[in-house]
Amino acid sequence: VMGPDLNHWVPTIIDTSIKVIAVWFATYLQSCISAFYSGLRGGRIIAESIFNIMTERGWMDKLPDFLTAKPFDPDQSYLDEAIQYPIAAFGFYYQITHGFALEFPWN
Repeated sequence: VMGPDLNHWVPTIIDTSIKVIAVWFATYLQSCISAFYSGLRGGRIIAESIFNIMTERGWMDKLPDFLTAKPFDPDQSYLDEAIQYPIAAFGFYYQITHGFALEFPWN
């Protein structure tokens, strides 16, 4: 394809192309990892906030004993994870489907 006077560029072009593809893939992979962690973190923040509000308003005391121990301790209960993980999954799904970008007002 290339003439004999340009053959010395072939290894350089191949090497540079492979490095560009590797950097692109690493960037995409890091975006996926960051989106996953952000989803987990956001889900945890929302779940903690919900339970803090419920505790302040006295709603946690009205829940049955088989759901929560009295007083409520999020480190000893799976109830906060039951809220956290679906929200985290939605956040991760949203980031993946929207190309890791925010929509208009927040971009």
